[in-house]
Amino acid sequence: MKGKSLGILKGGGLGFAAILALLTTGSLSAETYNLVVHGRSDKDYCSAQGGEINPYGGVNQSVAMADGNASGSPSSTSGYWSASAADWIGSLGNVRYVGWSGSVSGGAWSWETCGARKQFWYALYAFCRNGNVCNVYTHSTGSLVVSTFIAHHADAIAAEGVRINRIQMMSPATGGSELANILEGLRAGTVGGAPAFIISLKTKTTQGVDPTVTTYGARADWLQKNQSFGYRYQTTSGTGYTDTGAITGPLLPGLDDSVLANHSLCNVNGVTDVQAVCGSGNATFRHRFACGFMWASSCYYYYGKYTPYYTILQNGSDHYQGVKYWKNYGTY
Repeated sequence: MKGKSLGILKGGGLGFAAILALLTTGSLSAETYNLVVHGRSDKDYCSAQGGEINPYGGVNQSVAMADGNASGSPSSTSGYWSASAADWIGSLGNVRYVGWSGSVSGGAWSWETCGARKQFWYALYAFCRNGNVCNVYTHSTGSLVVSTFIAHHADAIAAEGVRINRIQMMSPATGGSELANILEGLRAGTVGGAPAFIISLKTKTTQGVDPTVTTYGARADWLQKNQSFGYRYQTTSGTGYTDTGAITGPLLPGLDDSVLANHSLCNVNGVTDVQAVCGSGNATFRHRFACGFMWASSCYYYYGKYTPYYTILQNGSDHYQGVKYWKNYGTY
């Protein structure tokens, strides 16, 4: 498998105290945990949850990873989710939130303190071993965190006995966003004359948006798109119709949910102007348009998908719509 074994820490090993902790705090019976990985934000949800996940904590993890369904509480990543979304997620039971900081270097692939990839690995190690099994749910950039980790560290997952049953991605940003392209261009000084509301987004954080969530950054990793080592990525999202009055619509090609275009939401294998609702599963889908003499004929654009990604539902409209349908909604 691709990548190198991580041990428990990147390049680290288990000490006597850690081994003792595992022996004395481990669960006596197998549990199923639901890990929830949020999208990118200017907020530091790692610190909001009390710091990095303790990979040796197991089921005795601190309140920062405890079950919760109240918007604004530490367990629900300090307001990332709306109250209704947090309630839906909390109804899964045995929820463990994977909070990470979007401001550290490396973005969705970061191994820095509170980095996304590091936090996800610590959560897998703490909750998805020793007979336990995990379902993984992601939102937006969280899909990049999970898919890139599996693409490059599937060997560590196998070596450490991590068990993942289901991976479901809501409004996946695996194809990146044109809005991130603009924000990154502003940060780098290569884009000028952007609308005022886009500039205001940049000022929320000194780093703007990291390149991992741009269309060119998110799609640069061939393995992340094509190699899941047997895991199936099931996706839900809004239908891709921009809400009336959404000011971001003109900046996104084709149909969109106001943050991501359908080329990302539908797991399309290229950045393109997708004018159709996602087809089910991972099969090629199409958009019909009138053509020929007097527009009397039908012609079609065809859109191919990355193999590991399966659309199980596209319903509603906005960037958070898919959360309503991600709880055990069908399988492929």
